[in-house]
Amino acid sequence: MSIGGYLRRQLFWFNDLLMNKGNVYYQYKDILQLLGKEDERNTNEAICNILRHAVSTTEFYRKFSECTINVFPIVNKGIYLEQFEKFVSSDYRNVSLHKQYTNGSTGIPFVSWQNKEKRERVIAELKAFNAICGVPSHERIVYLEALADRRT
Repeated sequence: MSIGGYLRRQLFWFNDLLMNKGNVYYQYKDILQLLGKEDERNTNEAICNILRHAVSTTEFYRKFSECTINVFPIVNKGIYLEQFEKFVSSDYRNVSLHKQYTNGSTGIPFVSWQNKEKRERVIAELKAFNAICGVPSHERIVYLEALADRRT
């Protein structure tokens, strides 16, 4: 751990508390707690809640009613991109959303839309999973240096 990383980390959490009511911090703690006591019943309930939301607010999933993931189709980026409007939840059609881009490393660049709460959850997930791997947030992970041919 570096002093710079420690200071940046403390500043991030302070700013989150001051400007954001600690929303990222509480999501971070929730994720660590959930991972610490994985319970199949809670996991199934969470999946069921997501499936119910998809069925009740999107055109694409409206035809499904069971609360089991086995009846839902496997969807790839191509299907999602071709039928994007059918996947947009009616709860978020007129809400300001954040665009999250992928670089297309699998061949297809991708954009997902996130509301404020989802964006905070994603940030908290990154911080939590990095911490579990032993990489505290705001620490430099990779140092790169471009070197010209140094032969004299």
